[in-house]
Amino acid sequence: MATSTSSRSGWRGRRDVDYATRFAQASPDAQGDPITREHALKAISAFERTFITADSRYDRYLQGRDTLSAQELHGKQVFEQAAAPVAAAPTR
Repeated sequence: MATSTSSRSGWRGRRDVDYATRFAQASPDAQGDPITREHALKAISAFERTFITADSRYDRYLQGRDTLSAQELHGKQVFEQAAAPVAAAPTR
């Protein structure tokens, strides 16, 4: 899937001059069009790394250092069942 996001001419970011300018500033090494799949993935990855918790109650539960209430365990089960089809879906 080496397709650049530039092939999606209808994408809102392409029409928003401020967004495109900020994207270019965030990707100073970009040659030509800064709004590419690669740069978008790098931007999303950088953003997601800011959410690392490492010591949340759920992290401690997974490590065996804390417990979850019955309601929390039920929520975890509901989430895992809903996520299972997504995790099993074939990738392209």
